[in-house]
Amino acid sequence: MVFASRRHEANIAAGAGTGVFGNQPVYLLVLHGHFVCSGCSGPAGHKAPHGDVITTVLDRTTLQDLDFGVGGEVDTSKLSPGLQLQIGQS
Repeated sequence: MVFASRRHEANIAAGAGTGVFGNQPVYLLVLHGHFVCSGCSGPAGHKAPHGDVITTVLDRTTLQDLDFGVGGEVDTSKLSPGLQLQIGQS
């Protein structure tokens, strides 16, 4: 799903606690599947982050990746209706 939002609200919906402050126009992408982020950094000796959801926040004008998360609780109920995207084979 993709949602048009503002950076603060998008990060809260993506499960980033109090969010990232700012009123920047963004897209929130929410992808469902089975993910392991082997390229993500973390404490030495810990397993790579994994989960059933990836969220990414993109600047609405440049599409620059601003924020990213794996796993966590996503609640988009306070955002405008999203648009479902089909990725891969149908």
